[in-house]
Amino acid sequence: MFMVWLTIVVAANHYVVTATTGPASSTTADGLHMEPVRDWDVILGGVFPIRTRAENNTCGKPSLHGLQEKYAMIYAVNKIINDESLLPGLRIGTKIYDSCDSISQATKQAMTFILDTTFKETCQCAIESQSSGPLLGVVGGSSSSISAQMASLFRIEKITQVSYWATSSELNNRFRYGYHFRTVPSDAGLNSAIIQLVNEFNWNYLSVVYEDSSFGRKALEDLQKQTNAYNICLAEVKKFSYDTKMATEDEFHRIAAKLSEAKKAKVVIVYAKRKEMDMLFESVRKREPELSERFVWLLSYNQADEYYPHEIEGAFLFSHWTQSSVTFEREFVSEFLRNTENVHTLAMAGTTKYGINHTNDAKELVSSMSQKVPFIIDSVYSFAHALQNMMKKYNVTKLPTSLLMDREARELFAKNMAEVSFKGMSGNQIEFNDKGTIHSAKYLIRQFRSNGTYKWIDVGVYKNNTLTLFENNLVFKSPNIKFPNSVCAESCAANEELIRDDENSRCCWVCRKCTVLQYLTPGRRCKKCSPKQRPNANKTECYDIPIETMTLYNKWGAGVSLVSFIGMIVVVATAAILLKYRDTPIVKASGKELSYLLLWGIFLAYLNGLIGSNRPTAGICTLIRLGIGSSYTLCFAAILIKTNRISRIFNRSRRGAMKTTHCISPASQVALCLLLFGIQLVIIIVWLIIKPPQTVYHQPTDLRLQLVCGVLTDSSFMIVLIYPAFLLLVCVFYAFKTRKCPSGFNETKFIGFTAYITCIIWLSFIPVYFITQNMPLRQTALNVALALSATVAFIFLFAPKIFIILFRPEKNTKRSIMGSSNGARTRTFKDIVKSVQAQHMGDKASSDLMTSGKKPSLAMVVLAAKKLELQRAAAAAAAAETEAQPNPTDTANGEAEVIAEVHREDDSGIVDNTTNDQQTPMLSATDN
Repeated sequence: MFMVWLTIVVAANHYVVTATTGPASSTTADGLHMEPVRDWDVILGGVFPIRTRAENNTCGKPSLHGLQEKYAMIYAVNKIINDESLLPGLRIGTKIYDSCDSISQATKQAMTFILDTTFKETCQCAIESQSSGPLLGVVGGSSSSISAQMASLFRIEKITQVSYWATSSELNNRFRYGYHFRTVPSDAGLNSAIIQLVNEFNWNYLSVVYEDSSFGRKALEDLQKQTNAYNICLAEVKKFSYDTKMATEDEFHRIAAKLSEAKKAKVVIVYAKRKEMDMLFESVRKREPELSERFVWLLSYNQADEYYPHEIEGAFLFSHWTQSSVTFEREFVSEFLRNTENVHTLAMAGTTKYGINHTNDAKELVSSMSQKVPFIIDSVYSFAHALQNMMKKYNVTKLPTSLLMDREARELFAKNMAEVSFKGMSGNQIEFNDKGTIHSAKYLIRQFRSNGTYKWIDVGVYKNNTLTLFENNLVFKSPNIKFPNSVCAESCAANEELIRDDENSRCCWVCRKCTVLQYLTPGRRCKKCSPKQRPNANKTECYDIPIETMTLYNKWGAGVSLVSFIGMIVVVATAAILLKYRDTPIVKASGKELSYLLLWGIFLAYLNGLIGSNRPTAGICTLIRLGIGSSYTLCFAAILIKTNRISRIFNRSRRGAMKTTHCISPASQVALCLLLFGIQLVIIIVWLIIKPPQTVYHQPTDLRLQLVCGVLTDSSFMIVLIYPAFLLLVCVFYAFKTRKCPSGFNETKFIGFTAYITCIIWLSFIPVYFITQNMPLRQTALNVALALSATVAFIFLFAPKIFIILFRPEKNTKRSIMGSSNGARTRTFKDIVKSVQAQHMGDKASSDLMTSGKKPSLAMVVLAAKKLELQRAAAAAAAAETEAQPNPTDTANGEAEVIAEVHREDDSGIVDNTTNDQQTPMLSATDN
């Protein structure tokens, strides 16, 4: 078994380490590991942080990990020497320097290697003076900054360098670092693993703390590239001093303050070494005790031991995936504990807890084994494989003396280094790509947990560019506290647009709800849909708004259409019945010509309701505008002419005239009715010319679209209703004026009911029409008003007559029609006299006549009435001074005309209903 002795001596200004591989080897005050003078075929150099860095970049206390790394190189060299299959018989020596983890110290050691190589290349002295052999290459340094500085110097003399812990992507530059190789993956793989873990928890708002070194700067640069690709934002990015000077507590206090201000960023990525990491945790804890517990820490490349502060529970650590060397650990622990001087030295330096009484505590010493050891061993073996490949190319079994003694030979060796391929102790396949880095990148993900004791638990692995977590439900802290949500803004709802901030536009935004007519673009911005369109429920696209319109089959048109159709059938049937029974008293008494016109108006009203229930077109809109005004005008004109005729006949005596009433014949009545109707036609035609009919799309709300006639959308439709409304009001006036006329001569009460109810219908319709913005409902209200008005007119003016004609034919006689239609008693001659006296003579004359004690004859009544009328005419003439006293003969002739008019039988229904033995008019008016 290969045995190695380590001796550490701490002095005032230097220490010395001696190691033997047979004879003793030593380490000088400047950190140089010196082998005994032997005839080595080649020398392999090494640069390790055997001591820590102190202020002003000087060397400080001894480092346990530094000793492990140095010993790992010696262990690997001796393994190669004892390997018969790898460089058999080749004598390899080592020359190891202490970098003290300082760029300036490492630069000085690199210059030593360069000067030594240059001296041997140019020296012309005896061969014995060169017995130490040429420099094969250098293993180191321990960080990216140190390795980059050394590589830039080694490039001058084309010295091959293999780093075991330099992960910065800066070293991928082959122009500047063409002779640099590394057995550890670059930071690109680390950041890819971090990004995948961040995505696993749906975090998108992070903070970063990094050391101001090649490793920290390039790790951040690569991280920013990947976060941009995954829409992840960095809230705070803070650095602390590292390369040029050591970080201070004040720097970390300022960093902790900034982290505290970024309250939404709950995840912090740290690119730092253990010492600086502990200072950061302490500063955060001092500023706010709960702050460190609030963060999820993502740590890189550090030793997974139990000495981390408990406040960072739930943190993740990304370590290089490696295999441990049981043989190396056993030999190192054995030699370390056997050498009590090692224990004393490290205990005095305050870097370990081991003492003389704990020399058998090998388990804890193994747990403190540097994770860099396997990569150092792989680096040493890469030199051996490259040299063996080179010797095979030259087909030599013994290394020539001139080999590696000039730059061309060393350049050739670097090319052979790029071609090596072997399975390393780390478990990685050592094959360098064109950037001098191994192909594979494997990381072990650990989480700091408490299960009675705090320790790191393996929770996942990253390999082949894929992160695999061993547990599906990771928790942040015990007991079962879930991870915080590290996002700048919560996701917007499906109907909200995303308005981004300027600084972190990819992650920070404000959500604003889209309007009802807006949809969301792929960039989550609200955009208004095109006219006549609305967005779908998910706001992803627009589609055409379903058109609402009147049809015969929808809820608006079906009911009105049915009522209108039934009404039209009833009107046609009524017209047929009246035509068949046109010579009967009840038809003749109602004035059949005006009745036919009134029926036609009712039919048009029903027909217009049916037309208005169809889908609007230009033709339909034209018919609606023609039909509504025409139907109403025809109905109200017929009713007006009828009431006006009755009023003029029975009220002319009250105006003080007994002249014959004009324009009461059927022909004149029809002509007057058509004249009134023609005025409405002129109004409609002018309106159609000024505003041609058309269909329009109306939107009562943003999400509804209705196809309607254009006139329904404004108040212009009332133009055609002004004139019929005027006729209706006149009808109401005459209906009220003729309310006391004898019921046997007219339909005054029924006409009055018709006019009154029609007014009520229209007073109800107008508010509904103007209040509602639903055009189909507005059209329906108009159709309903038409149908109701037509139905009211039919019920009061025609239904009683049809009932008598079909079911009470015994009442369809002259005596029944002229008698009391209200069931009044048959009056005596005295009643008739009193009625005539009341109408023509006045109460006083009637009283004088009745007190004579004699029964007055008809002649006496007529003479008395004539005398009274002559007196009234004389008084009127005297008052006006325009007319002489009327001639009794002329007055008698005028009175005869009134009597003749009352008794004339014509189609107006005013009939002579006297008996054979006396010619007394059967006036059916009640006594007033």
